[in-house]
Amino acid sequence: MIPQDFSDYFQGLDILVRKQIVDELLLMISYSLGDNNLLLSSVKSKTCVSCPNCGCNDVRANGKHKEVQRYDCKTCKKYFRDTTGKLVFGLKKPELFPTYLYHMLMGLSIEKCAKQTGICVQTSFDWRHKVLSSFDQACPEGFQGIVESDDIFFLESGKGSRDLERKARK
Repeated sequence: MIPQDFSDYFQGLDILVRKQIVDELLLMISYSLGDNNLLLSSVKSKTCVSCPNCGCNDVRANGKHKEVQRYDCKTCKKYFRDTTGKLVFGLKKPELFPTYLYHMLMGLSIEKCAKQTGICVQTSFDWRHKVLSSFDQACPEGFQGIVESDDIFFLESGKGSRDLERKARK
């Protein structure tokens, strides 16, 4: 049985299982744990890089910026990097991110996550919002399999309305 609060469930797990969950989440949001050069394993394995702006495969490598491959799109004339649109884009301390995610899943506050990880509170706030927005992008749009629903009726207040569509309740 999984408790109502995920942090209670996460804290009740063994340390190895917690680390495995963090690793799986990082892989799910396209972050490579073993790579300190900010390169993503999913991007490294690609044979053809496509432009995130127009989707065209007609790109050329254009040097490296901060050890990350930079590309130019020949169609839309925009440049991008391997990390563009990924969770690790713009992180100055990506090696601390798995530790931060672990503390965040433990249910610690933003300030405590910052103190435990060794980053400032504003960075902790920004990272938390980055993680939450990437989870929104990773969630599927529709349902699959058997989906059950229940009816819920809400009373609608017509207080102050001069044009009630029903008889007044007394």
